[in-house]
Amino acid sequence: LEFVQNKAPKVTESDLSPATWEKDSSHEWCPPGHGDLYPAMLGSGTLDKLLKKGYRYMFVSNSDNLGATMDLKILAHFVQSEAPFMMEVAERTDADKQGGHLAESKAGGGL
Repeated sequence: LEFVQNKAPKVTESDLSPATWEKDSSHEWCPPGHGDLYPAMLGSGTLDKLLKKGYRYMFVSNSDNLGATMDLKILAHFVQSEAPFMMEVAERTDADKQGGHLAESKAGGGL
């Protein structure tokens, strides 16, 4: 299975208008982040293809974490819990300057 996520336009700092790069217009775009995975799979039809083939679970690793492997104990816990979603997280350190963040709901504490 081959899958390509969406892309988002880069914007200028001064007024948030779309940025331009005359020498190479491919530099005008950036990946939208981890949260785009799910709408991109749905919009591209990839999710339907996987479900029709009988897939029920998905392990996702980002390009900066290609050494990640599936821990079968965690998968078993996920299946038994019947949770709709599970994510492994770690506290940030001073070295973690880029990337997204987890937002915790003030009402209930969920992510």
